[in-house]
Amino acid sequence: MGGSERPGRGPRPPRPVVKSLLLCDTIIHDAATNKKSLIGVFHDMIAAQFPFQHPSLSLYANLADAAGEYALEVRLVNLSAAREVARHRLPPARIGDRLRPAEIAVQMVGVLFQDAGRYEIQLWANDELIGSRDFTVQKGPMPGAPGAPPPQPEGPT
Repeated sequence: MGGSERPGRGPRPPRPVVKSLLLCDTIIHDAATNKKSLIGVFHDMIAAQFPFQHPSLSLYANLADAAGEYALEVRLVNLSAAREVARHRLPPARIGDRLRPAEIAVQMVGVLFQDAGRYEIQLWANDELIGSRDFTVQKGPMPGAPGAPPPQPEGPT
């Protein structure tokens, strides 16, 4: 049996390539156009105090080179403490065409951050890490709160 065979389940589907991995507050799916709108895309978080519960943490992933059935899972890891914070298993995904991009949208409600620090959101397919993105959760005044510094522009102006 070759290295790409799975006993009793046939050949292993190709490892997907993650083209984008974004964090946001909400993902809206328009059923009429099949488009997704990502609301509140962010790179880091600020919490007024800890523990901090994020009301709705959403992950958007765009995959290429995927075809077959995948067991997908999202894991949130506190890198500073080397501890898993949350895990979300998705229903099995069947991707039909390797040449067409596949989109994954996951909403994790009420994720609890015990501490400030460095975190990583990970996307797993068939028990293999296929993509990750790190971010920082820090203590400070909430943006827009009285006394909070004005938002800084991102990137070159």
